[in-house]
Amino acid sequence: MVTIGAAEALSKLADLLDRVEAGEEVTITRDGKPIARLTPAPKEAPAEKAIEEMSPEEAFQELLKLREHMTLGGIDWRDLRDEGRR
Repeated sequence: MVTIGAAEALSKLADLLDRVEAGEEVTITRDGKPIARLTPAPKEAPAEKAIEEMSPEEAFQELLKLREHMTLGGIDWRDLRDEGRR
């Protein structure tokens, strides 16, 4: 990890960005105290296929995947249904 003062970081920003892009971390200090850290951005996930481009079966499978992560916060759906019927 590289440590550099704020004033020097301003004058060498392009070089620092190149180093960060190459995978290094840079800590920027002011009066000897760390104030910021430059780290490489996470690699972007491949773009997901837009729902409009999917076949009906693919879209349905995506909805099923989403459903796995959805909850009602511990509330049973039957209780909600019954409450709505009152």
